[in-house]
Amino acid sequence: MSATLIQHATGRHLALLELARPIHASFCARWGIEYRVRTDRRCPNNPYFDKYADLIEWCETAPAGAPAIWIDSDALWINPTVNIGEALAPGFDLGMTVGNTSFNTGVMCLRSSPALLAALQRIYAASAREVARGVWRDETAVWQELAGAHSEALVEPLDDAFNFCGAASLPLRPVVIHAWHGRPFHCRIEGMAAKVHGLKRALEVR
Repeated sequence: MSATLIQHATGRHLALLELARPIHASFCARWGIEYRVRTDRRCPNNPYFDKYADLIEWCETAPAGAPAIWIDSDALWINPTVNIGEALAPGFDLGMTVGNTSFNTGVMCLRSSPALLAALQRIYAASAREVARGVWRDETAVWQELAGAHSEALVEPLDDAFNFCGAASLPLRPVVIHAWHGRPFHCRIEGMAAKVHGLKRALEVR
């Protein structure tokens, strides 16, 4: 079953998305992954919840068991030898790397199921109480959802290679997705531009 890579950006983050787009389009074509991009606001309350509107839309129409990958606009798939559509182990609905206090939603691997759809809908509904409360409030909503007794979504902690943010220790395997989450915006642009330039030269991506 083919996978779907989903990305979304608005405002200044469009510059990051446009840097990554040719790389991601090339890698998706290599692995037969559908590539979906949106550039409009979806959530009126908090832009950090836009992604969940996209994921709900995908999950509502995808066949049961279909895989998808979400990658924030400030993260870049850098290893074309790894099919990220197969990153999530069988039996799980959702996969993310785990930080010190919460899951990192900058990269998510998903598998369509009723349990996942219900979880995504509740996470998106949380945007109503997270109006203008700062960045990354969606991660709080995700943590609360997955820790709740009502949630039936099964979550797999992913290796840091799938959302490598330049931590002091390297992941257990070669980096697949490099991220610049939380860095000053100019550092994100400069870091991604350098990675993209190197990949284009090495892989002859236009």
